[in-house]
This record gives sequence, structure tokens and C-alpha cells, in this order.
Amino acid sequence: MSKIICGLLFSLLSISVQAQSVSVELQDLDSKNGVSDMKSGIVTVRDNIAKNWFGDIAVIGVKLDRTQAVSNRLEAGVMRTFDSGFSVRAAVGERFSGNASVGNYAYYSINPSYALRLGNSGLVSTLGWRFRSSFEEGKNDQTRSWRAGLNYNLDKKNQIGLAYYVVDGTIQQRISAVNFTRRF
Repeated sequence: MSKIICGLLFSLLSISVQAQSVSVELQDLDSKNGVSDMKSGIVTVRDNIAKNWFGDIAVIGVKLDRTQAVSNRLEAGVMRTFDSGFSVRAAVGERFSGNASVGNYAYYSINPSYALRLGNSGLVSTLGWRFRSSFEEGKNDQTRSWRAGLNYNLDKKNQIGLAYYVVDGTIQQRISAVNFTRRF
């Protein structure tokens, strides 16, 4: 397990030195099924690995509002983009829980999405879906998420955006997010 963590952290460091982009997203998670509301932060480092293929490493931190408990995820993904605006991302990751009864576990996710540039305005509308599930039986972590976003290119290197997620499955959440991407 620690070899995987060290490998992913080393990859994050290596990719960030020559990354194509770094993104930060701050989220406010409104839980609908009795789970505490949460705050989350995500840092993603992405690089072009071949024509229309991208690799990324993401570090996700979550803090429960009620108990202040913290959990983290470390995720590595590969994304294929198409000229039509469609893309598909597959990822694997590890969830690190501060709760001993939950424990740490590995998971995977699949994310198809579509991005539509709105003329020459600098605006990009996005719509995506994600399926995430644990590799381990007995780990109660399976969700399906819809995401809608609107991003604005401040210039050729900087982008800001807003997003809204609807998460169903093991947990039900509505998530409001703001993000910033820096391209290199």
C-alpha cells in the first residue's frame, strides 16, 4: 500500500515539474442522507502524454463540518479527448479515512464528459457523468455523479469556473464548486 502511495506522490511531483496545467477546485458539499455536510479541496496536475491523451494526478481533501474529521483521496487518471468536445477519463485511487471503522481502500472511476465552446466569448460549458466504486467488497462507496460547469478563459493561460454536482448512490450530495486552472 505504501509503495502505491509513494509512487503516486512521486508521479505528482514529476508531472508538476513539466505539467500542462494545474487546477484547484474548492467545493461545498450539501449531504442529503444524514451524513454531515462537508468542505473539499482538489488539486489536479495534468500533462499531455500523447496526441489527445492526458495523464493526471489529483489530491482530494475532505473535512466534515459536524465532526471536523478529515479524509483524503489520491487519484491517478488517463483521459482521451476528441475533437468533437467529448472526452472519457478512467482513474484509480486510494481513499484514506481518519475513521478506523471505514479504513483505507482502493477505488476506480469512469468519467465521460462533453465541453462546448460558446463562440469566441471565452466561455466553455461542460457536462459530465462519473461512476465511482470501491475495488473491495464490503466498502460502502459507490456513486454516480452528474456535473455541469461553466468556465471562462481569462486569457490563454488562466481559466476560472463554477460547477454544480448531483451525487447519488452510497451518499447523496449536491455540490457547489469554484475552480481555477493555470496552463503552462
